[in-house]
Amino acid sequence: MSEYGQVFENVNLKDYTTLKVGGTAKYLVKVFDEESLANLIAYLKNKNIKYYILGNGSNVILDDSYFDGVIIRLDNLNKIAKDGN
Repeated sequence: MSEYGQVFENVNLKDYTTLKVGGTAKYLVKVFDEESLANLIAYLKNKNIKYYILGNGSNVILDDSYFDGVIIRLDNLNKIAKDGN
């Protein structure tokens, strides 16, 4: 999965929510860009791996239990660019 972004294992999700709640996730991936996001989701679906997309972690309450899947963070997708008209 490292070809899609930065990969972290056994992540405490409390560190990624503004309310500081949540359990542990098996993996957390901070995708590089839009293409990496699309390719990662296709990979996870193909392998039947559970995933959850977590934006900035605000206004969300995550379960305190263990998440045996991948949390996808969108940290690197915070820019808007206009190309042409």
